[in-house]
Amino acid sequence: MNLDYLCVGHVCMDMMQSGFVMGGSAAYCSLYAKTLGYKSGVITSFGDQYEFKGVLSNLDSVTVDHAERSTIFENRYLGEQRTQILHSVAEKISLNRFVSKEECSILHLCPLADEVMLGTNFSTDSFVCMTIQGWLRGRNESKEVVYKEMDFEVLKLADVVILSEEDIPDIDNKLEMLKEYSNILIITNGSQGAKCYQNGTMQFFPASPAKMIDPTGAGDIFATGFCLNYYKSQNLKQAMIAGHCLASLCVEREGLESIPNLYQYKNKVIEYVEDIS
Repeated sequence: MNLDYLCVGHVCMDMMQSGFVMGGSAAYCSLYAKTLGYKSGVITSFGDQYEFKGVLSNLDSVTVDHAERSTIFENRYLGEQRTQILHSVAEKISLNRFVSKEECSILHLCPLADEVMLGTNFSTDSFVCMTIQGWLRGRNESKEVVYKEMDFEVLKLADVVILSEEDIPDIDNKLEMLKEYSNILIITNGSQGAKCYQNGTMQFFPASPAKMIDPTGAGDIFATGFCLNYYKSQNLKQAMIAGHCLASLCVEREGLESIPNLYQYKNKVIEYVEDIS
């Protein structure tokens, strides 16, 4: 099947006091693209206990490597300090094994727990986006998520690399290396906006103002909005505006209901352009 948007990474279950909710960039981004009217799919891994198979069935393509366990996250808070617990992890996902079976315009690699394996011979004609947070995650003996180093050289395989300032503790010391290996590098900082590096230049794009209700998935819809727009327009400014405006509409609602309609999106873009003019 020819897809517009294909995500690769673990869908997960986030443990809450009231039960489990769906999580994982692969789930959010593929469903966002579908809701926005694109043919989208996911390559993932989970076990029999995964509770959100019905939601994923709304996608145009779902490829699952069956696992004994599903990936389960829990966020624990002590005041403002957050500890992430990675209770269990599904199977590794080999791109050389799966991606060749699907043709897609945009391939979004969005690991959650260091599960996406590129392989030495990985190649594709698709536009490749990497959101690298999951490659920077390890876990200790207590199953707490801890920072781990990754091989930044793999970023050369991407057309765009997107990460948050929070993903790398000493990001200032890693910045030159990230820029060297990335064709387009976008570093987001929540409501403080985002910096975009391309061809030795940096452009700053302020965030679109929003009344925060639920920040879940904001970074995912930013990446999805950017990629869908940039793939068509090849216009960096236009794509950054699209990402910011979609993200701001996302945080003003809860869950997947936060996906804006075209009218809301166009109005938000008009407001954003007026604010930065």
